Amino acid sequence: MKVYGTRSSEVSNRLFPLQKDRTLFRKYEYNQEDNRVSYKKAFIIIVAGQSEPDPVESVYKNLWANPDTYGMNGERMAFYVQWVHYWSDLKSSADQDWVI
Repeated sequence: MKVYGTRSSEVSNRLFPLQKDRTLFRKYEYNQEDNRVSYKKAFIIIVAGQSEPDPVESVYKNLWANPDTYGMNGERMAFYVQWVHYWSDLKSSADQDWVI
């Protein structure tokens, strides 16, 4: 999945290890890292954007406009991982969350 070119392609490449880490956590309660996905920072960016005249442009500017491939990586991963959580809720099964 590409959103804004290479800025998102590197994030999507990092989803595969994240999925493996989540499997290890579920199966063996082994937690590799808690800081790969920056949910709180992404949430703050999105909420702050809602008070701007153009919320979409504001969130784009603060989340995706940085041309650095690795810039805002944790926040950008939160953008993708929300689909995993959504699918898990939709299917009412944590075992189906990565099967999108």
